[in-house]
Amino acid sequence: MHSKIAVIIGGHLSPHFKEAVNHLPVYGSEDIAAAIKTSLELEAKGEAQAIVAPRLTAIELRKHLRIPVIHAEPSYFDLLDTLKYAEEHSGITDSKIALVIYRRDLQAARLQRFIKNKLFTYFYEYDSDIKTIIEEVKAQHIHLVVGGTTTLSLAADFGMHCYLARMGIETINTAVERAQDILSFDRRMTEQNERLRIVLNSVPDGVIVTDQHNLIKEFNVKASEIFKAKADKLMDYNVTNYLKNIELVRNPPKASRTDDLLIDINDSKFFINQKPIVVNRNNIGMIYLLQEVMHIEKLEHAYRKARTSGFTAKYTFANIIGESPQITQIVEKAKAFARVDSTILIEGETGTGKEIFAQSIHNFSQRQNGPFVALNCAAIPENLLESELFGYEAGAFTGARKGGHIGMFELAHNGTIFLDEINQIPLNLQARILRVLQEKQVMRIGGERIIPINVRIITSSNQNLRKLVIENKFREDLYYRLNILNLNLPALKNRKSDIPLLVKHFIGILVKSYNCKVSFSKDAIRLLSEYDWPGNIRELINFVERYVVIYSQLNLDGYAYTKDFIEQGKAYGQQMEAIVPGQGQITINIAPLEDMEKEIIEKILYMQNGNKKSVLDILKISRTTLWKKLK
Repeated sequence: MHSKIAVIIGGHLSPHFKEAVNHLPVYGSEDIAAAIKTSLELEAKGEAQAIVAPRLTAIELRKHLRIPVIHAEPSYFDLLDTLKYAEEHSGITDSKIALVIYRRDLQAARLQRFIKNKLFTYFYEYDSDIKTIIEEVKAQHIHLVVGGTTTLSLAADFGMHCYLARMGIETINTAVERAQDILSFDRRMTEQNERLRIVLNSVPDGVIVTDQHNLIKEFNVKASEIFKAKADKLMDYNVTNYLKNIELVRNPPKASRTDDLLIDINDSKFFINQKPIVVNRNNIGMIYLLQEVMHIEKLEHAYRKARTSGFTAKYTFANIIGESPQITQIVEKAKAFARVDSTILIEGETGTGKEIFAQSIHNFSQRQNGPFVALNCAAIPENLLESELFGYEAGAFTGARKGGHIGMFELAHNGTIFLDEINQIPLNLQARILRVLQEKQVMRIGGERIIPINVRIITSSNQNLRKLVIENKFREDLYYRLNILNLNLPALKNRKSDIPLLVKHFIGILVKSYNCKVSFSKDAIRLLSEYDWPGNIRELINFVERYVVIYSQLNLDGYAYTKDFIEQGKAYGQQMEAIVPGQGQITINIAPLEDMEKEIIEKILYMQNGNKKSVLDILKISRTTLWKKLK
């Protein structure tokens, strides 16, 4: 970037001098007042970013200008050139010559060798000293004088021959180079300060930087907003005026780094972090970071929301099909429960739609915009269930993720968590869930930080929890905390009048997927309505899908297929009577041992209505073994 530098020289400019520096604007001035006027005009018009002028002129200009003023002093060569010029053009030789100059380090002997006249050197500190010097020169009968513009004017008044001490091109160029360096440095510092300002003001936290005397030297816009103070009330003020009652800020040189100290500022809570600024082992100040607690909570909520972007509830009460009194009453009851935040226990046989009700309650509640997190407690091995529910910190155990893991309760913050088959949770975890319900907070495995949560808990069970409490298989205190509100979903066999509606609804969905036309005869619907459906709605859905596929692909007799299915189901149900340990029998096909084991588990699981806990009791195996066998 080209810098705008103006040169101001005393007196009128000679043509050869003006031509020699034609790359810069050069201005002559008769006196200091003229130099000041010219400089102010150049600064106001933006035509000069810096001024180069003789030393005395520069001193005066600095009092009036905001831009840098760089002084230039005549070199020995410049002075010698002026002295020789004065001798040759004045006609005065073998006499005396006075050099009136500001420069006190001048060695006159170095000049005397090259001129004929006897050289007398006079130094001044201020412009006002020059008149006294001229009077003294006059008293010494010296008639030839070399000096600056003021000297030139006063000497003329006393009838002396006076010549302006001009600076050569080399001297001017040297001063111009210094000016360019200064402007370049200023530009870099300005850019650096601007970058720092942008960075500081981009930080959402308040930032204050102080010196070793606690005086504020830097701050960002957020800090001024926090303290409700304008810049002129912060800069160079003592930080203790704003951070009162904080012992840490009173003696910064002895203070060490301190994190997360909770303080109150203007009725808002902030975490303050204090860090010393150490240069060459000396504490030269402090930096304070002020984090608003409310902002941290918003960030945490945004983070949790981002992590739970896939945790949504897709079902509503409109997806619950049925007109029977049994189902309409339970739907109205569920809607009433959705309006409050109390825990809900949904009980019912496998396949009755417990999760659909849980999702519908969530979407009907004030938490509908929050996450819906569902976890099947029976589908996760016991040794992993705790970490899934509560999460863990990095390094909490062998195999833990590097960055740790956020648990289901945290993911459900400001939303709903649905714990399906809560009856499958072991007793030791039941105690932790009870604490979550009571305290509204969780702690990750391996963690030391308490994490507050705002979660609505809905649970379901395909077993009678009250019976499990009596059998000491479920905590009584947890049962009462979960069973504040209760929904007991009716089995399909208890609302058979809804079966035609359900069949019609499922066919309407499936024929769109398979792009076919399928229907049930009245006789087929009658058969379906007479069947007890031990697998409930899930079994009905599976049958309808199988029916649609076979009907559309093989064009079989729909009634005959339905009748055959019902008869097989009734026969199978008669064979699969309830089994308790040590009683009953099942029939399996001869096959590889692994396949036989899986068939045994599946048949017993079917007879127990999907209750894995009963299967564990019957087969005397662990939850992990059951999970592996089924997998």
